[in-house]
Amino acid sequence: MLRIEITCPAKLNLGLAIIGKRADGYHDLESVFVNIGLSDRLVIEEAAEFSLAVHGADSVPTDKNNLVWRAAKLFAKETGKDIDYHFEIFKRIPPGGGLGGASSNAAGTLLGLNELTGQPLNHKGLLDLAVSLGSDVPFFLNDGAALVEGRGELLTPIELKQEICLVIAFPRAAVSTGWAYNALSERDFGKLDTKPIVKWLGGGKTPAELPNAFIAPVTDTFIAVEKTLDKLHQTELNPVSMSGSGSTCFGVASDLEEAGIIARELEMNGVAAIPTRIVSKGITLREPS
Repeated sequence: MLRIEITCPAKLNLGLAIIGKRADGYHDLESVFVNIGLSDRLVIEEAAEFSLAVHGADSVPTDKNNLVWRAAKLFAKETGKDIDYHFEIFKRIPPGGGLGGASSNAAGTLLGLNELTGQPLNHKGLLDLAVSLGSDVPFFLNDGAALVEGRGELLTPIELKQEICLVIAFPRAAVSTGWAYNALSERDFGKLDTKPIVKWLGGGKTPAELPNAFIAPVTDTFIAVEKTLDKLHQTELNPVSMSGSGSTCFGVASDLEEAGIIARELEMNGVAAIPTRIVSKGITLREPS
């Protein structure tokens, strides 16, 4: 029986700007995406028929509203391959947190199915499918960090040359990506100075700030996010920001030991938090068995 296990990492936005709305309804963005040491596990196993199960997150759908479902069906339509497989998602990345868990799962589905069915698609073919699934999905088809532009399909790899440690904090709020984009107004549009961020990843000094266009509209509505950012600002973490369209917040620590200490202090003060680091490895597949 064919079976493959896939590690689907979370991503973090080190700065995020929305340039404006496109004629096709999407938005042009500028951001630096990185993978972090927090991941979901996806298992794809040969079965009598297509099915999907999710463990660890009751709010995640198991029908066509799940990106794994949509990615599998799109792959089948594009390749003509049979997708009689059972998909199981073991969630550790919180939904609605701006960490790209659903997008990572979708990219993992494309890579996993491509492997199981004899690699009918090359990288460009997979990328074309990823673009149609969502703005964050293309990033997860590659390893490491990237400057991300356009609607998410324009990727410029960035080499990670130093260890960067973080504290990730999870407010008790789930922010819908659709809601967040609808909440943006023209005053939230702008450009992102990515040079300090790229230099930092390449071994330079930590930038003074990591601006995110969604912080203002999200904190105006979600008090839990505003309070979490305030608590992070009260620590030694610097800079402090929010990932994606929220709600996950984070701050940069000097090393993993400091990140662990601060995460424990935040937990004692009622803020769910974990220490982690930026990682250079993206989605990983265990060979089919």
